[in-house]
Amino acid sequence: MRYKINRYLKPTNLLMILGFTLSMSAILVGISSMLQIIQYAKQFDDGIPIARTIQNSGISVMILIYLFSIVNCLAVVNYKMIAEKRTYAIKKAFGATNSLILKEIAVQISVNLLISLLLGGMVILSLTKSYPKYFSVDISPVLIVCTLAMLLLTLAIAMVIPFIRVTKIYPAEVVK
Repeated sequence: MRYKINRYLKPTNLLMILGFTLSMSAILVGISSMLQIIQYAKQFDDGIPIARTIQNSGISVMILIYLFSIVNCLAVVNYKMIAEKRTYAIKKAFGATNSLILKEIAVQISVNLLISLLLGGMVILSLTKSYPKYFSVDISPVLIVCTLAMLLLTLAIAMVIPFIRVTKIYPAEVVK
């Protein structure tokens, strides 16, 4: 058990969790703020162009924060694949298939994303309680569904790099 915990607390995993925590916190605040702004702007949507401008700019900022999160994810996953190339080559030499290795990587990334979501939620809740004047997050079903959809999309995009790299690993090239 202790070996698994020590093995899991590698710098790449911690870096991924920290980056995702910050990104998820920003995304949660962004989604909650955007939902509040959109609801508020709908009250004044009687042909006033500023309401549409506020909605569009808020959505744009939210999308940019999410794209930053995905770029962060891709960079860390790419580094992880380079750092653990030898490990995956040895597993392949002992008979592990590409799909088995990809499942293992998907589970690791999923666990990192869930830990990040929980840590991000705790950061948001602590900021909301400490500074209610500046942070207000309404936990709603829409927020939860949007967050889970973004997690699944991030996982799907993050699996592109491992898929490409794992299929190109040959045990004879790495083990010298």
